[in-house]
Amino acid sequence: MWLLPKDSVYGGWPRSGEIDMIESRGNRQLTVDNGNIGVQQVASTLHWGPSPSSDAFMHATASKNNNAGYASDFHIYRVEWTKDHMRFTVDGEEIGSVYPSDSGFYGLGQYGTVGRTRESLGRCQQLQDGSIRPTGKYLNLGNNKNFQVETILMVVQEHIANESAKKEESESGDRISIERRRWGERFYIILNMAVGGNDFFPDNSKNPSGKPWSNTSPTASSDFWNARDQWLSTWQGDDAHLQVDYVKVFSRLTLTTSDVRLVVVK
Repeated sequence: MWLLPKDSVYGGWPRSGEIDMIESRGNRQLTVDNGNIGVQQVASTLHWGPSPSSDAFMHATASKNNNAGYASDFHIYRVEWTKDHMRFTVDGEEIGSVYPSDSGFYGLGQYGTVGRTRESLGRCQQLQDGSIRPTGKYLNLGNNKNFQVETILMVVQEHIANESAKKEESESGDRISIERRRWGERFYIILNMAVGGNDFFPDNSKNPSGKPWSNTSPTASSDFWNARDQWLSTWQGDDAHLQVDYVKVFSRLTLTTSDVRLVVVK
């Protein structure tokens, strides 16, 4: 279950944000380094940034594993969405929360260092209390000037957007930053079951029937379909369905009309 902005007020994805309330891979025995990343794992994530290649999701993602799995019974997934934070829970237990500092999501995404790449950034640190802290690392790009220029432009775009927001705040007295206004827009709910996907299924993952495509293949979709003898037989009966019992949206009087609490059961 995930949410996208009704109107992309701040530009195309991911500038206007994305909220992945809960995601899970449907494979029973999918593992990486002997750890199950299939039906035994669920994750919640925020996506934002000045461009797709600078998506800062790794600074706001958290996962939870359950040896019993999440596919054999219904579970309650919730996001508490306020003007100050987002808090994700599974069956009442917090798995992660995002509390931006005074620098907002601009600071949380570490948009200020030239040469930042998705591969060179460490994932966020999930503390015992469930809060998320960035643990970013940076790559010295040397003479790769083209990439540096591209990254500089992305940083400048985000900087201009934030400077514009600061100007608006000083003129209007509004203390809510552009990052927080991004999450204050109207979002709509998406319930879907997807197939495949690059990056979401690591190439180093292991599955009894194998992985029928490579994330670097230019024909990944065709590779997946051409290898259907490996997986099509598993798509049978109700166990292959996304089963939803109910979806609830609550608005608390102490919050604005755009602040909601969602409950989803799978």
